[in-house]
Order: sequence, then C-alpha cells, then structure tokens
Amino acid sequence: MAISTHTQPSRQARRAAWRSTVGLKVLMALSAVVLVGYMLIHVLGNLLIFVGPAWINGYGALLHATGPLLWAARLVIFVALVVHMAVAAPLAAGARGARPEPYARLAPQASTVAARTMLWTGLVLLLFAAYHVPQFTAGWWHPRFVPGDDYGNVIRLFRQTILYAVYALALVALGLHLYHGTWSMLRTLGVPLPARGPRRLGLTTAFTLFVTAGFVAILLAVAAGWLRAPA
Repeated sequence: MAISTHTQPSRQARRAAWRSTVGLKVLMALSAVVLVGYMLIHVLGNLLIFVGPAWINGYGALLHATGPLLWAARLVIFVALVVHMAVAAPLAAGARGARPEPYARLAPQASTVAARTMLWTGLVLLLFAAYHVPQFTAGWWHPRFVPGDDYGNVIRLFRQTILYAVYALALVALGLHLYHGTWSMLRTLGVPLPARGPRRLGLTTAFTLFVTAGFVAILLAVAAGWLRAPA
C-alpha cells in the first residue's frame, strides 16, 4: 500500500511537469531536433541534383529501397510535427496571457522579426508541407510527374511559373522560422547561447543560411536554365 501511495504522486508530478511551461518548451525543443535534422538531411539530398540525374534519382531509389525504415522515419517526423504544433498553441496562449495589456507601440529592443513571426511562418510552412509532400511523393498538383525521376520532376514542376513565387514564399518562411527556432531549441536544451550578439548571429545564421541557400540555389538554377530535364 505504501508503494502505491508514493508512486501515484510521483506520476502526477511527472504529468504536471510535462504540462508546465518548462515541460512544454522541452517537448517543443525535442520535436524541433527531429524537424531540424530532417531539414538538414532533406537539403543535402536535394543538392545532389547538381551532381546529375543519376545521383539524385539513385538517392531517392535508395531511400525507397529501405522499405519499413523509410516509413518508420516518416512516422517519427510526422509525430514530431504533431507534437510541435500541439505544444505551440498552449505556449503562444500562455505568452499572450502573461501580457494581457499590449506594450506601447515602440520599436522592439530585443526580439527579432523571426521571433515575432514564429506562429505565422509556422502556419505558412505547415500549409506548404501539405502541398509539397504529396506533390513529390504522389504527383499531386504536378504538371508532369514521373515516379522515380526526382531530377526531372523538380525541373518540370517549374514550367508553371507561378510556382517560383510559391516556393520563394515558403523559403522566406523557412529561413525566419529556422533562425529563431534553432536558437530557441538549443537554448532550451541547455546550450549557452546569448540572446543577442555575434555568437548568436554566427551559429544560428550559419545553419539557417546553409539550409535555405541550398534550396534557393536549386530554385535559381532551374530558373536560369542551368538545370535542364533530359530531352
């Protein structure tokens, strides 16, 4: 009887800890680790397009050949995304509740544009993911999708010129979200990063620029005609 008496409060305490602001921030950071890692792997795989069709198509074939491992990875990413969204709502509500009266309309002293637009950029990225993922996995909303031809699918997609604007908007949102999100993730997990200054600028900007510039380079290469689909 004594064991159950001590165990129950302990379970309740653990639940309360995870539901606290600190616990929610930890969940946000852990889910961000998965999503940030995915973005890094995604851009590295996409940059194979500059090596040639055989490389990027072979990479895609290798991923599909892993079978259950690929689906397990997709499940982990999906769960991380759901947790990230579920935790963002109460954290945002808590932040607004802690400041019921709006501050005077002055220029922000510490927060960045990236920090102030996290909810909006997150929404843009969510909508873009719902559009982009089926586009390159099932061929939805693609003008001429060919299964297994990742190289050609990228180039043929942008025959619809309006899609340059769609993807450019998504990349702006990605850059802003990564810039503040990566810094916040590392701080929550205990990495000693300053709120401002060169150290923050160096670490977060380097990663953000690498990921976003990689995707932008592909977009520009297709627009300039440097990458062409085989005849």
